[in-house]
Amino acid sequence: MISIETRRGSKQKGRSMNGRRDKTLSKHWPLTVAIISIATCLLNTVHSQVRSDTAGTEVKVLRDLEYASYQLGAVSNKLLLDLYLPQRKEQPSPLIIFLHGGGWFEGNKDTCPGNAFAAMGYTMACVGYRLANHTVGCPKELSFPTQIHDVKAAVRWLRKNADKYGINPNRFGLLGASSGGHLATLAGLSAGVADLEGTANLGVSDEIQAVVDWFAPVDVMRGPPIVFKDDPCTTKIDSLISKYGGESTKYFYWTLAWATFLGGGLDDQAVIKRAHRASPLTHIDRDDPSFLVIHGEADDMVPINQSELLVTALRNAGNQVTFLRLPGVGHGFKAPQGPGQEVNPAFFGPTIKFFDGRLK
Repeated sequence: MISIETRRGSKQKGRSMNGRRDKTLSKHWPLTVAIISIATCLLNTVHSQVRSDTAGTEVKVLRDLEYASYQLGAVSNKLLLDLYLPQRKEQPSPLIIFLHGGGWFEGNKDTCPGNAFAAMGYTMACVGYRLANHTVGCPKELSFPTQIHDVKAAVRWLRKNADKYGINPNRFGLLGASSGGHLATLAGLSAGVADLEGTANLGVSDEIQAVVDWFAPVDVMRGPPIVFKDDPCTTKIDSLISKYGGESTKYFYWTLAWATFLGGGLDDQAVIKRAHRASPLTHIDRDDPSFLVIHGEADDMVPINQSELLVTALRNAGNQVTFLRLPGVGHGFKAPQGPGQEVNPAFFGPTIKFFDGRLK
């Protein structure tokens, strides 16, 4: 049985990791990333910047639309998103922006369930954002807050181009899984927070009307035990695995992901200050958008207490939030039936119902 909690809290003043790697953090991973990066650059050179195709007869897909760029050293890097457009719709359509998981340092927009949501009458934007990288020393250009800057840049770009793609600029929802859920939650709660805005596509609002959080981490300092305090930005991953057991040790990945994302060891005072800024709990006030939070009770990557913290804080501030606890469900949203279904119905059905009630 799914446990559902829906209510508005009392009013008061205030304001793997999806994409988990198969078993081990391979010592060959940095080389693999380099090869993939080279191949991607070559493909982008050969193909046009924007490709379109259709998914069956109902969904049109526009791939690799550039919404912003960033500099890393002397190299300019494009930030891309895909749009899944419903073909049978009343113009303009509401938009759902999907943010993938992967511990802020893995994953990509290709895991987006765009076909499923577009078939229900929504335009879905699947956003790629900068990934943190401990293998090259966690450069500040790839560490927090650049990921949230990218998300907000994508929101503003989509609002600026709403007419072009038949999107209703007043009906924007955010959906994220795991670390993508963290970014969706943070973006939904921090409209107008200057140091989280970034500099791309300014001049339009990045406000969101509704947020769905699938099993997101929200606060490293109020989570499970931190496995190590070594700085992964200056310590080789093989050394961390040898010393602490790698992913065979519970919450090793949790610790590695947060430290990489925040750019240093989790006992460093500067990192702890960044953790406070990165926590969605820091930015809650009574005027936040409505939330749906879904979390599996058997999640061994992001414990359900993270969602409990978020839901309690939202309710205490007087916001509308629905919380679904899924007994026996672990970390992930893919349908157990396999590739024939993009999303587990326990996630998909309530999410569609929630967005239908707020965006349509």
